[in-house]
Amino acid sequence: MDRYLQMPELLDECGELAATLLEECERVVIQWDERPLWGTRECWGADRQRILASLEEAEIVREAIANRITLLAIKAELETWFLADRQLIEAYVKGKKGAHQLKNRFRNYRKPETIANPKNTLIGYTTQELGRARRYNDTTHALPLAQNLDLRRAQRVPSFQRFLAKVARTAVHV
Repeated sequence: MDRYLQMPELLDECGELAATLLEECERVVIQWDERPLWGTRECWGADRQRILASLEEAEIVREAIANRITLLAIKAELETWFLADRQLIEAYVKGKKGAHQLKNRFRNYRKPETIANPKNTLIGYTTQELGRARRYNDTTHALPLAQNLDLRRAQRVPSFQRFLAKVARTAVHV
């Protein structure tokens, strides 16, 4: 699955992956960043149309798209959600540093969606604290951070609130 995380063609190929997931999963959420890994910044509407075309190309019927697949665009990047939880970031860094103290406390962002580049903000802080070799890397560190994210703090982020609303609607359909 890591090959999908690295490819700019992700939007065009997500239908194939969704079809595979639907064989085992009741519901699938397709989430993408406003600013994806490959650095382009396209219109969310255009991204959504590419995803829908990919789902149809994978022969996923419209009923399944409507009832079993949820689409969600995140403002800026997934890291926006992490920046809402200072304790999460500090615990992540402390876990990698061992007994060493933090050089600086991580800033408490009240409105993380206003940060110009959330991923680079997180990379910068972790580089300062841990060095280049152990700094934040989204393909290896995003999942552990997401698993420990404080949902109450993350709810300060409007795109996270949309995510929760979509998950709640999804749960009703299952």
